[in-house]
Amino acid sequence: TEVGSDLELQSELATAYEKVGDVQGALNNSSLGNIKAGLESYGKAQKLREAVYAADPTNLETKEKLAGNYHTTARTLWNNSQTKEAEDAFEKGLKLRRELSAAKPESVEAKNRLAVLLVDYGAIPAFNFQAARALVLYNDAFAIITELRQKEPDNPDFKKSLTRMIRSMSKAKTALGDYDGAFRDLYLAVDVSNELAKQFPKDFRVQRSVWLTESIICEAYIDKADRQKVVDACTKIIDFPTKAYEKEPENGVVAYDLAISHFNLSRAFRINDDPAKTIASAQKAIEVMSALIKKDPENGEYKRNLAVYQTEIARSYMMLKQYDKAIIELKSVIAAMGPIVEKDKETTTYQYDLAIGHRLIAESYSKSGDRASAAENVDRAIALINDLKAKNAIRESDKNLIAELEQEKLTYTK
Repeated sequence: TEVGSDLELQSELATAYEKVGDVQGALNNSSLGNIKAGLESYGKAQKLREAVYAADPTNLETKEKLAGNYHTTARTLWNNSQTKEAEDAFEKGLKLRRELSAAKPESVEAKNRLAVLLVDYGAIPAFNFQAARALVLYNDAFAIITELRQKEPDNPDFKKSLTRMIRSMSKAKTALGDYDGAFRDLYLAVDVSNELAKQFPKDFRVQRSVWLTESIICEAYIDKADRQKVVDACTKIIDFPTKAYEKEPENGVVAYDLAISHFNLSRAFRINDDPAKTIASAQKAIEVMSALIKKDPENGEYKRNLAVYQTEIARSYMMLKQYDKAIIELKSVIAAMGPIVEKDKETTTYQYDLAIGHRLIAESYSKSGDRASAAENVDRAIALINDLKAKNAIRESDKNLIAELEQEKLTYTK
């Protein structure tokens, strides 16, 4: 059968392209870190897989491989700030994963893979404060994982899926202001993560999972602005990535984890009105992130992180009433965030970061006596936040933001 062997060859070639893509940096930035090249290799594999699948749509194995390709492609696009394309790839993968799960009702693997894809897909609306949209995907995943865990309570894969699920879901819950629900879930996830860590003491990813859950707890206390607990919760998360980074300074994932941890601690110190410690932690975050940018200068997510870390430093200068220094930092933040927002209009969080930059610089200008610049910047902030409101992408903790900005504007213009 000429056709059969030809399809087999195409399938093998697709697998080869995917392996190359993994090494180039699809899915994570710990390998060679060239996400673009990784996406190109995955794209070549995808065309081949689609052709093989189209030749016989009843073949579950080729459907499985195509679904896997869509899933990895979607996650990689999302890592690369290509939000719209990522959502399209997730949709295609989701359709196939649902069909596979229905075709193999007894397969726990097929169900687990569907749940994992739902959790990964939900990260996009959760990141963009579209909590209701995220919860639709998460609740769907939660139902599947709960059913799987009833069948096999000790299965480590389902434990992993559960903890990832909870971490993701808790972000949506905090965005809606349900802190009690979020913390209840997160402390359950810590217990399950710790069980896994004891089960697999040598597995770095399992150990990292404990740290990830602790990090989300720290972020939830930041979102809640809990002055009592935030510094303790965020100090706890520095140790793990510091040790991992000392072992593997070239590992992009580890470096990213460390930068984010220092940033979260800097925010915790800011909530506690400690500008000196805020600046010190933010500078550590900047140092690590700058090294990552040297390796991958086009990475929008890295640049965005750098701008957000600088924003913390600017806030500290404002606390110290050093408004001229704050203005210098914030000009740099706005200059960095502008092009990032232009390039990825779907990621509303970037727009939010830019709005905050304009809001803070307006206040700094006003305090330095430049009311015209203050008014101009507060108007930009208002326009950006109104646009987010229209997209239903505002956190519960920010629901009064427009009113606050309008109030600030009055003091600048009166």
